[in-house]
Amino acid sequence: MPPRWTQSRGGAAGEGRSEGLRPRFGRNQDRTVHRDALRPILVARSARRTRDEWFRDLTAAGVPCAPITTIDGGVGLA
Repeated sequence: MPPRWTQSRGGAAGEGRSEGLRPRFGRNQDRTVHRDALRPILVARSARRTRDEWFRDLTAAGVPCAPITTIDGGVGLA
């Protein structure tokens, strides 16, 4: 499967819904054009879960990701 499809699927799986985000944000160029509208939506949705919850769910959905951490935490994760 192409990387974009995987990321889109993972985003929907990670949040549990993606309705209302398309067509305005369906393609990268659309997200770029509508960045000012998209950012507060993403900030609000990302605040609904902890870092560990996002990492668990995105990893389970097959989205390559890693939690933002300290250098020591990153070494421990590897």
